[in-house]
Amino acid sequence: MSSTISIFAGVALFYLIAYGLYIGKDLLIPFVISVAIWYLLITLSALFQKPTFGKKRLPYPAALLLSLGFIFIVSLFIYELVSSNVSDVGRELPRYQEKLGRLFNNLLDILPFDISSFKKDFLSRFSLISIAASVAQSVTFLISYLGIIFLYVLFLMLEWRSFDQKLEALFPDVKQLAKAKKIIRTISRDIQSYLILKTVLSLAVALIAYILFSAIGLHFPAFWALVLFLLNYIPTIGAIFATLLPCFLTLIQFDTWMPFIFISTSLIAIQFIEGNIIEPKLIGRSVNLSPVVILLSLAVWGYLWGIVGLFLGIPIMVIVNIILSHFEKTRPIAILLSENGEIHPDSD
Repeated sequence: MSSTISIFAGVALFYLIAYGLYIGKDLLIPFVISVAIWYLLITLSALFQKPTFGKKRLPYPAALLLSLGFIFIVSLFIYELVSSNVSDVGRELPRYQEKLGRLFNNLLDILPFDISSFKKDFLSRFSLISIAASVAQSVTFLISYLGIIFLYVLFLMLEWRSFDQKLEALFPDVKQLAKAKKIIRTISRDIQSYLILKTVLSLAVALIAYILFSAIGLHFPAFWALVLFLLNYIPTIGAIFATLLPCFLTLIQFDTWMPFIFISTSLIAIQFIEGNIIEPKLIGRSVNLSPVVILLSLAVWGYLWGIVGLFLGIPIMVIVNIILSHFEKTRPIAILLSENGEIHPDSD
């Protein structure tokens, strides 16, 4: 009877948390993005402090300033790239939509049965302009919170220096304090490993894609390479869309099938090698989540927080799984969430 009550209580708690995340997304999303930026600053600062100059390392304040400068330069580069291409892409969308309609009609006319009602319904619903407007709305939503995000990051940086003192006050028992620090170290190490390796791999794929796009003369190759780079942060689904989108654009832009065959074959091969050979060996251990869990978490977080949820869903699930693995009562849940039943060795 008690186990049944526990199950119902767990389900009810899950729905309450999900409902709270959904209705509070306008407050939570800027804060979570701020935490991600703050964590990125810490990760970059740690990387800049690793090299030694003689017997000395770069001081933390200097490493932090260098990290801020690096993020500013990268953000400025992305802004310039997007702003210089987005208006041109917008001008091409009506022409793309027209060619899409003709292509779709030609493909469906090959079928031996009449689906004219489906054609009309599909073309009325699938609009490139409406999709672009939806993406622009999401970007506008994030830009509107830049001031709040900046303040959150500033206060998080000020609070970071006193974090150890607060942790010692929170866990006066020495064993509990050691366990808490162990969990935090594990989370930090795994998330840093995930972010660094995923960024390097996504950047490599984007650079290769840029070369391929430029070789065939695809419109706005740098812009679409950037889109591919960002989509690669979304596991499984992001890689699929990152492959389909350029292939889809070649069908719309060119009048022959050769660019489509070239780009689709190349991108599928690249994504297969990166996603099935290189990434599992380098990133698999740091993520350690079942593919089913990854898909479900993407669906849940995407529903709750939209595009932001798709990017943050996996790091959040990694943190949750690591925390669950450190407590005996919740360790079975961590085993179920893991890829192969092996939870983190530090939890033993």
